[in-house]
Amino acid sequence: MQLLKVYIQETVMRLTTELVPLFFLTYVAHILHVQALGMQAGTFALVMLSIGVVATAIRIYAQSELSKMAPDKRTNSSFFWGVWSIQVSVLAILALVTWGLINGLNLPFESVFKAQVLFYVGAMLDISWLYNGINKTRVIVRRDALVQMLRFVPLIIFVKSPSDLTHFIILLAMTTIIANLLLWARLPKVLVRVNVTNLPVKLHYKALGFFLAIALLPQLSLYLNKAVLFVSRGAHEVALYYSAELLIKVGIAFVLGIAMAMMTKVQEQRRAGDSAGVEKSFYEAIEYSSALSVIVAVGVATVGPQAVYWFLGPTFVGVGEVLRILAFIIIVASWRYSLALQQMAADRGFRNVSIPVQVGAAINVVLSLALIPHFGMLMAAWVALISEIVALLLQVMVLRHVLNPWQFIRFVWRYIVAGAVAWLAITLVIHGVPGPYPKFSALEAAVGLIVYTIVVFVFSTQVAKMVNTVIVLAVHRMFESTIEFIRIMLRIKK
Repeated sequence: MQLLKVYIQETVMRLTTELVPLFFLTYVAHILHVQALGMQAGTFALVMLSIGVVATAIRIYAQSELSKMAPDKRTNSSFFWGVWSIQVSVLAILALVTWGLINGLNLPFESVFKAQVLFYVGAMLDISWLYNGINKTRVIVRRDALVQMLRFVPLIIFVKSPSDLTHFIILLAMTTIIANLLLWARLPKVLVRVNVTNLPVKLHYKALGFFLAIALLPQLSLYLNKAVLFVSRGAHEVALYYSAELLIKVGIAFVLGIAMAMMTKVQEQRRAGDSAGVEKSFYEAIEYSSALSVIVAVGVATVGPQAVYWFLGPTFVGVGEVLRILAFIIIVASWRYSLALQQMAADRGFRNVSIPVQVGAAINVVLSLALIPHFGMLMAAWVALISEIVALLLQVMVLRHVLNPWQFIRFVWRYIVAGAVAWLAITLVIHGVPGPYPKFSALEAAVGLIVYTIVVFVFSTQVAKMVNTVIVLAVHRMFESTIEFIRIMLRIKK
């Protein structure tokens, strides 16, 4: 039950920031249409190539250092102002360089590019790393939820046609800036006044070089595929790939909660010196994540292409082709995240987690530059999947001394079979219904889930046994509560 509670908490936090943009997507897709949405996604990716690397390096460095420090406000304050001064200066220089390039190169969509420069201001003001570093993550969760809600009403008011694209980008940037300013309003509660003339800025500059190297490839792999698509293939294919990617992120958010919940369990086992329990948790993490990720991936790959017609519109039909490839990333990523997070919780070293990520990102970057210009968005999807598979295989190799690959297969094959049966059932329903309408998408999803659940219970898997235990316990408590309610209402003594 504790594992289920942690999973629900972690999933709710992630879905808050992943589901709201998905709801915005359906509105934006119908209002801006493919071309304008592609222009926004493509120009944003190009701008984020520099912002992402710098912001991520600072975030990793700052959170790592703050987590090691004693809970002393004066020390934290001195560290904060030193790191933030670097953050502002570096991003300000990059913003000026970007502005100069936009004006000097006579780029197409110049007004759109200039609006995207506002995101540099948002990145300068982003101090979420401070709150994460001092273990006040709830502040950031609330900030992320707020920034999504701030966009809702202005989006409907100011974005009414494809010509409002610049308004849309300014809206995204300004709500980010406002949300980050709210973090500054809380600074007096976590920091104190310090002498800013004696900050160890040079020390931070030297340390940040290593973290910039760490952040470079993973951040490039996040944005380079869309940037290359935009430059080489145009706005249309970027819009389709970007839309599919958002759908996949929601699926990953569902399954990542399991990895986080298991990570908490492994940390407790490590503190208790239970090495056998830690090893067992590796396999449990894989089994639990497989149980959920397989059916989510099957749903995305089968129901997703049908739902695109009514969710985004007929002009986005190409999103379905991308989803059929990217859906497998949900499964592969769930396995990799589960192993990586359990490995971190077991304190087996940052390098063992970082190497698979770096190699996978390097392959993604190289293949993106070499293949996407020639083969387009479907190749971008294949590149993303291949790099994720490589990272998983390396993660398994790193854990070869504590993880038996055959045991790994023994835990997941039942869910793969159940997923294949569910895939067949959904396909039969798709061919039997009149067309892609919301009610039929719901029917397809329901049939797939029911068939998958039946097969999983027939195999009598560990997840099926756990679910059965939870259901029995829930029914038992419901029965007890009902009896207690009747006793109180009828004033019957025990």
